[in-house]
Amino acid sequence: MRRVLTLILCLGFLALPAQAAAGAKYVALTFDDGPSGRFTRRLLDGLQERGVEATFLLCGYRMEQYPDITQRMVDEGHEIGLHGYSHKSMKDMSRRDIAQELSDCQALLPRGYVPQFFRPPGGCCSDAVRQVAEVRGLAILNWSVDPRDWATHSAAAIEKAVLSHIHDGDIVVLHDMSDSSVQAALDIVDVLLEQGYTVVTVGDLARLRGVSVRGGKRKLEAERIWYVEVRDHELLYHTEEGTLSAAGTLRQAEQDLASPAFFRCSKGYLVNLEHVDGIRGEDAIVHGERVQVSRSRKRAFLDALNDYLGE
Repeated sequence: MRRVLTLILCLGFLALPAQAAAGAKYVALTFDDGPSGRFTRRLLDGLQERGVEATFLLCGYRMEQYPDITQRMVDEGHEIGLHGYSHKSMKDMSRRDIAQELSDCQALLPRGYVPQFFRPPGGCCSDAVRQVAEVRGLAILNWSVDPRDWATHSAAAIEKAVLSHIHDGDIVVLHDMSDSSVQAALDIVDVLLEQGYTVVTVGDLARLRGVSVRGGKRKLEAERIWYVEVRDHELLYHTEEGTLSAAGTLRQAEQDLASPAFFRCSKGYLVNLEHVDGIRGEDAIVHGERVQVSRSRKRAFLDALNDYLGE
């Protein structure tokens, strides 16, 4: 279980009673950078033949090219996570650009599919990456076995690099971008099955090891947010932990929070009534900060504040 907790860099998780059978061995295979046409189709065919499900971290621009493959992944029970839209490194990106990358990527997923995981391209993380993931409720996904399959055309070398290091609870990173990687992945599955392993998705691995992945939505609980501001089409969540950002509208923020504690006091602000210290002129005072209250909303705001506080 410790291995899974270390590798799934959840921005929030809750330990549950273990569900895995005693002595059972589990491994999760993850595939980055796809979908990639014939390589991914061949991989999906092979996984289907073996009755195995995997986790795919997809790029938005590739989903645009292969929407049928993305839909097939969902239809066949595979797990999809985000890998950004463009596959550009996010190490030095602003929070706004990171949020846009994730928003554009997620918009291309099959209708109704909600991802749990996000893997930054190259695994490069930063405070901005973590903050945006928190706001979007995504757990940042790392790995424990990396055969660097993208750097070789030898399926045998890839297989050896994985199988010589594999242990129960490992998360393997591969790429469905070449014949050698796909062949190695299927051969690895065959060997693991022969050795008594069960190959599962990362989400299933977490559940089997007693970890419930909640992602960063915990930071969006009503009592933790002071107010939400929209600026240049970017949502700024002012919280106990600092300011977090995400792409979206104030209406979307209201729907996501779905809490009676929040009141839309102007076109640009959504305030948590629980954290209002008072009124100064045309502004609400929230933890010493001024939040604009429009004149047309001031009476309704005062009434809502009094009702909420029971005064």
